[in-house]
Amino acid sequence: MISLSNIHLQYSHQVIFDGVSAQFTPRDRVAIVGSNGKGKSTLMKMITGDVFPDKGEIHKAKGIEIGYLSQDFAQSPGDLSVIDEVLTAFHSVLSLEEDLRKAERLIEDYSRQNHPDLEDALAHYGNLQHKFEVGDGFTAKARAEEILGGLGFKSEDFHRPVSQFSGGWRMRIAITKLLCASPDYLLLDEPTNHLDLETLEWLENYLKSYEGALILISHDRYFLDQLAARVLEIEFGKITEYSGNYSFYEEEKVKREEILKAQYANQQAKLAQLNRFVERFRYKATKSRQVQSRIKLISKMDKVELGQKEKTIHFEFPEAPRSGRIVLEGKKLGKAFGENLLFSGVDFIMERGEKVALAGVNGSGKSTFVKMILGKEAPTGGELVIGSNVSVGYYAQHQVEELNLTASIYDEVLEASPPEFRVKVRTLLGSFLFEGDDVFKRIGVLSGGEKARVALAKLLVRAHNLIILDEPTNHLDMESKDLLIEALQDFDGNLLIISHDRYFLDQITSKVYFLDHQTIKPYLETYSDFYERVWKKRQAEVKSLQSPKTEKKDSALAAGFKSKEMKRQEAEERQKRHVLLKDVKKEFQALEKTISDREKQVRDLEADMASEGFMKKSTHDMMQASKKYDDLKASLEPLYQKWEKLAAQLEE
Repeated sequence: MISLSNIHLQYSHQVIFDGVSAQFTPRDRVAIVGSNGKGKSTLMKMITGDVFPDKGEIHKAKGIEIGYLSQDFAQSPGDLSVIDEVLTAFHSVLSLEEDLRKAERLIEDYSRQNHPDLEDALAHYGNLQHKFEVGDGFTAKARAEEILGGLGFKSEDFHRPVSQFSGGWRMRIAITKLLCASPDYLLLDEPTNHLDLETLEWLENYLKSYEGALILISHDRYFLDQLAARVLEIEFGKITEYSGNYSFYEEEKVKREEILKAQYANQQAKLAQLNRFVERFRYKATKSRQVQSRIKLISKMDKVELGQKEKTIHFEFPEAPRSGRIVLEGKKLGKAFGENLLFSGVDFIMERGEKVALAGVNGSGKSTFVKMILGKEAPTGGELVIGSNVSVGYYAQHQVEELNLTASIYDEVLEASPPEFRVKVRTLLGSFLFEGDDVFKRIGVLSGGEKARVALAKLLVRAHNLIILDEPTNHLDMESKDLLIEALQDFDGNLLIISHDRYFLDQITSKVYFLDHQTIKPYLETYSDFYERVWKKRQAEVKSLQSPKTEKKDSALAAGFKSKEMKRQEAEERQKRHVLLKDVKKEFQALEKTISDREKQVRDLEADMASEGFMKKSTHDMMQASKKYDDLKASLEPLYQKWEKLAAQLEE
């Protein structure tokens, strides 16, 4: 359990939290929502202990593990390979492996020497083995490789240095490490920003069966709908809770606002009635008691207040210059890199006004296709024709990362502007909520959402009639994304969009280009229809083509990835059996020695009683010997019975 009680936090004059409380329980599924800069990431950092409140208390259950993926994580590239970097998540348990080897060698030595400390060595080995298995020591590498594969890494990538990968791929490595560590509370801040549809789908499915608690910040509606069972909204320093997924939250918020408006209207009507009475009879002596009663009623009334309205960005794309009817045309288009053929013999036409989603599995050639349109890659077969009077604008997936961090917001946008637009830069920045002296802030101090707004502003300084958007919703909050959707719906030019955000694509596009089987197929339908009818079927085909060997391996991996709780219970059972076996063996060995000693005494007595000298003993001595013999024989019977029970217990 993690609980926050009456938390207050203020930065300069901005109140982030004003007396908020929240609880997070094991197996919780929580989405934290709100506009950028309102405290979502700060709330996560308070849970991890990276930020401390000015007032209030944070309580965490003893011994819980918290894993945190920051949206602006800084992972040092280092010299480690991808797999070695991921395996650092298992460092504490893998360090036990050498201890296990040492313990095994010690047991071998003690066994040969019949050393008296052998039992203690076995017990120590059992404890090490228990810790090793509970910590996934036996399956660590297989688990790491399985998660890396799910997040888009190929087997040949595992041994490449982390430094060779971009920031987006390093974020996937960071996610892999967290999933391998499997903390009790997993906090993910914008985990989908650098994922494509394949890896997003894999991550969704993986997190659905995650055993610990999930606390998520994401601006992907479908992602939150799949995973969240509770929503915490941060607004004006307060936290409001909704029990349900994101869609429920959206509907419920509207209902609550309507109820609040009705309550406000009713109260205002009641107040107006009371105030009219007070004003009418304030100076009438016969009504003074009623007037005072109503004044007191007004003062005691809990005032219903309507929520404040936040400022929102507002913008529109410049009017698109008119192009020819055909904007883009492929004629027997082909592209290959050596023996790697992406597509060939492709014919297609994009006509004026079309808004198209570009889809395809990893490595199918989406990025290459875009580079060909931009003139950065040449076809290896056929031709790609850009239509008459077509001006191409491009928003890259990593546009935010390419901003000049030392420049001011104003200078960054001014530099991208043509001469005729420079006088409008301040107005444009104002529409993106950069007002007054804020326009002179350095890019480096901005949040991810603010940087995304700067990158979008740079796209609007020139008029284009074909705009290519590669993951444009990364870092945008829900409200900004909705406004971008409206602007793109109103845009009268052509759009070609690559995005993992299915909701975003559904609102804008009505056609899909699918790069598959070394060709480009057009589908005249919404992205969701394409996803259900085509994409899922294609994914099923890929899975059905897996070899039996691969399926067997996957099955073995699945069997190996038991839950922490299950592995803990199994290891504890083994430890109990080991302790029990140790005690039973000691008792069994002691009993065998007792039986052996008494059987020797019986044999010695039998030999003595059979000797010639025995008959020469006195009658008293012979009777004593005979009685001792009978007693020894009688005492062996219960010892034999106990031996049989212990032997059966050991076998069991």
